[in-house]
Amino acid sequence: MHTKTKIHVCWKRSLGGVVCALSLFLGGMACQPALPEEAPSVPSETARIKFKSVKRLANNLSVALGLPKSALCKELGTYDCFSKDAHSVTLGGVEPYVQRINNPWKLPPLSAPIAVDRVALASCQARVKQDFADANKALIFAPLVGVSNPNEGARREVVVTLYKRFFLRLPTNEQASKWVGFWDTVTSSSQQPAQDWATLVCFGIASSTEFLFY
Repeated sequence: MHTKTKIHVCWKRSLGGVVCALSLFLGGMACQPALPEEAPSVPSETARIKFKSVKRLANNLSVALGLPKSALCKELGTYDCFSKDAHSVTLGGVEPYVQRINNPWKLPPLSAPIAVDRVALASCQARVKQDFADANKALIFAPLVGVSNPNEGARREVVVTLYKRFFLRLPTNEQASKWVGFWDTVTSSSQQPAQDWATLVCFGIASSTEFLFY
């Protein structure tokens, strides 16, 4: 008696997408369930991460937020935050002509986290300002524009959009729920909660380890 080989395809629907697992079994065997979304990960034996260079950081922020690099951040309204006149050296750049810094710092200076927060916050503020100025041209925060108290679905949609643009992936349910729930914290002390929530969620993602390192 011959045993027929059957191919079973397991589908698991997750937030915003479908995960497909293809398994090969002998005839009559049930399809195994897909792994849970929060399955434990195995760390790399040679785990190494590297802080993004100032040019890479500017490029990535520009792409994620859909803004030209020149519109991301200005110090004193004049100097490009990523230039030698502002935070370039602090963020790992060089300036050989005036400051005689020919090579990047071996270790980030103490002011590097401040500079990172500065450029991340300013860049997010620029995107929020543009989106809330014209709902028809809003790139990321359209579900919040013109709504005094956006519902959970609208906030979750924004979080998903941010994760896709910054990380090229969907947030886990836990990550999405935390950012959506952050709304209650913001509304307790804000006079413009939609704009402030949008700015702070964007800032939290843009200043995260996952975005700043590769």
